[in-house]
Amino acid sequence: MDSSVTRRGQPCWYKKLEQIWYVAINDAVTIEAFVFKIIKRHFQNHPNYIQLVDLMCETTLQTEMGQLSDTLCDILDLPELTPDRWELIVTYKTSFYSFYLSVAFAMTYCGIDNKPAFDAARDILVTMGVYFQAQDDYLDCYGTPEQIGKVGTDIADKKCGWLFTKAYHQLANPEQKKFLDKHYGKCKVGSEEEKKIKQLYTDLGLPKLYTEYEQASYDKIMSMKESTEGDILSSAGVPWEVFEMFLKKVYKRSK
Repeated sequence: MDSSVTRRGQPCWYKKLEQIWYVAINDAVTIEAFVFKIIKRHFQNHPNYIQLVDLMCETTLQTEMGQLSDTLCDILDLPELTPDRWELIVTYKTSFYSFYLSVAFAMTYCGIDNKPAFDAARDILVTMGVYFQAQDDYLDCYGTPEQIGKVGTDIADKKCGWLFTKAYHQLANPEQKKFLDKHYGKCKVGSEEEKKIKQLYTDLGLPKLYTEYEQASYDKIMSMKESTEGDILSSAGVPWEVFEMFLKKVYKRSK
């Protein structure tokens, strides 16, 4: 979908199929169908079976809409790749399936039907998912393939990423923006132009800005324990430790 070469340290599936790479499209649809087959096999007699299926359908749609929004950036001009667009994309592309789904699935399985509790969990976990994607964007630029399990391609692919939106819309001067206009999304991975864009990010102080953003995100999420959201979740029987465990897995991760 995004022309990646590797994922999780392995060659992307469509690359292994070589001439019949398009079979990977059918494989993806088949895997999605298996999800619902597995849910039926294990939960069809559960009183909340329909709610579990509905949650999975909703999350699938949200993720696909997020991925579509990400892919459509290919036909947008750089000024349209804004911080607001980035947050919209990552909320739907990443946050719902990576963070909210597993907790909401468990809550539904346990019979929790308190809508404010689901809303509170969503607020916390979407915030965490947005922070997680900012990490991904940062590591795509500054991480090594051995470290992150893939070759970073965001610059070459003209991604609406955290680093780019901060640089282009908030930090770069006219000359630097002109350089980005000329080369962002138009250079190859490993090229001199890509290296210069990475150096530009560094010169603009983005590593320091990211460190500050990461700490602010952590503090914001932890503060929710004592907020209205935390009280609602506690009353519904959802322990804060669930959210803290998720946060510990991603805070200051390097891969």
